[in-house]
Amino acid sequence: MILNNLNLRKSSMTVRSFMTLLIMLTMTMVVNAKSTNAMYGAVTSAPVEDVYILGEINGKGWVTNDGVKMTRGEDGIYTAIVIADGSYGGYNYFNFTTKLSENSDDWDAIAPYRFGAPPSEENYDYLVTDERLGKESALTYGTYQSFKVSTGKYDLALDLEKMTLVITRLDNVYILGDINENNWASNVGVQMTHGEDGLYTATITVDEGEGHYFGFTMKLSENDYEWEQINPYRFGAVSNDAFWVTDEQLGKELALQYDGPSFRIEGGEYELTLDLAKMTLIIKKVIPPTDVFILGNIENWNTNEGQQMTRSEDGKYTATLIADGYSNGFSYFSFTTKLMEEANDWDGISPYRFGAVSNGDFWVTDETLGQEISLTYGGQAFRVPAGKYNLTLDLVNLKLVVTAAPSVATKIDQVSSNKLQETSGEWFTIDGRKLSGKPAKKGVYIQCLIFHLSSTSLLLQGRCRGR
Repeated sequence: MILNNLNLRKSSMTVRSFMTLLIMLTMTMVVNAKSTNAMYGAVTSAPVEDVYILGEINGKGWVTNDGVKMTRGEDGIYTAIVIADGSYGGYNYFNFTTKLSENSDDWDAIAPYRFGAPPSEENYDYLVTDERLGKESALTYGTYQSFKVSTGKYDLALDLEKMTLVITRLDNVYILGDINENNWASNVGVQMTHGEDGLYTATITVDEGEGHYFGFTMKLSENDYEWEQINPYRFGAVSNDAFWVTDEQLGKELALQYDGPSFRIEGGEYELTLDLAKMTLIIKKVIPPTDVFILGNIENWNTNEGQQMTRSEDGKYTATLIADGYSNGFSYFSFTTKLMEEANDWDGISPYRFGAVSNGDFWVTDETLGQEISLTYGGQAFRVPAGKYNLTLDLVNLKLVVTAAPSVATKIDQVSSNKLQETSGEWFTIDGRKLSGKPAKKGVYIQCLIFHLSSTSLLLQGRCRGR
């Protein structure tokens, strides 16, 4: 009986152990089935957290450890903005993965997580034509086929539950901020002009006073204060905080990035040129027609007098400067857009003065003649040796070019008498009437004499003498 009971307990334990093992195997099979299905696109109970775009977009390449991470919205839709620079015959290619690898070339590791375009009839890759823009395109696991897009900017909206992708071309760029009498609003912006060269341009006006701020977006919201709607489309400066635009940065390429902070700029009118393929911005100050004067000891270092420059049709200013070398063989000069009433009002003229970008006086030498010299407001004076110079000033780009002006002989220091011949000139009366020849009567007349070198017949000097 005891043996029978013991055998029975052993049998019962064996049955329980077998049932437990069976349940564990069943659960393992279900879990593995779900994992396997997840790899090949089946709907799982838990949503995929991350989706990455692989391929030649946004300056990236075909690697397995880096991609453009898409943003998952509250509605479960994944979105991203991609820029195709057309580096492959005017097109770029991309597909997707839900997992990246540790190494850059581990395609086997991410193969179960990759998905892309459906098979296409016209090509191996799926060409996104104008007819397909804005419409749902099917997605497929395991095909690895890429979407092929032409040069441009695109908004991607990916639905993993439906396994569809909607691609929309982004043709507009707007400037947000307190410029052109606008305020910071998510539904108001200055639309930039898209040129045939692919660049975006606009002219903005910034009120005088403390610095004002602006940034960019490729999409506006329908209503004000809907910043969450347009945040994925916004971009700005590469900086940890607001980027202050100074005179030194005007005319230079400034880097841009998505989610970047705003630019801060002082009052004035500016031309913006935006290159989305390179993600760069160039800001140039618009200089309205104005007077420009040369200050310095080419005249006198006074704030109420200066040599006025001439404004040409291309907006540049020119002048011929004669430096007498008053200061130990050198002359010094700088510029101003306004003269004062008093001769010594340096505080008053200070906001209007500009000169060289230099730690001290900028020495104009033979090496710098003909070269562009950077200018800045509040800059240093230029030092030039005695001589005659042509100045060309570009106020838009704050550049100056100094060239040597050709010299003209004003006297003859020495001439060999055996080579000098005098040719009789014309005769005039004292009141300026020209005579037909040498006067026959005595009186006071003017005769113009012309001297030539006999070997070259080169005119050296003319003078008139009274008789």
